[in-house]
Amino acid sequence: MTEFLEAGKTVNSARYIETIKNLRRRVCRVRGGGSTSRILLLYDNARPHTARTTIDALETLKFEVLSHPPCSPDLAPSDFHFFPHLKRDLKGTHCTSDDEVKQAVTSWIKQRTPEFFINGMRKLVLGWEKCIERQGDYVEE
Repeated sequence: MTEFLEAGKTVNSARYIETIKNLRRRVCRVRGGGSTSRILLLYDNARPHTARTTIDALETLKFEVLSHPPCSPDLAPSDFHFFPHLKRDLKGTHCTSDDEVKQAVTSWIKQRTPEFFINGMRKLVLGWEKCIERQGDYVEE
């Protein structure tokens, strides 16, 4: 699922709650499991993610939130896997409008194989294992 934030807008708790509602609907539609499907969610400790209204919404929507150590980009798949590849592959691409940016990003995502995303999850598991072995210390590689 991909969502783009409108120009000039910021992600706050209300906006993030709309995103997680959309995510639940999408997951349930893809899985075909209805509203009782278990969904694990991993994200960082940004304010929109940790606001009381967000936490309440996540409980209501029955998301299971995995804890994320503060300041740990080594444990956020978007930081160590997704965005570095996106930035590398789109480097030098010139877009003249928001719609062109959206099209470039959407096209890039659609070109990724399932293995790309599986590899990101494998790296996540390895990162968590290293973090546990080091009792929470930062893991760079």
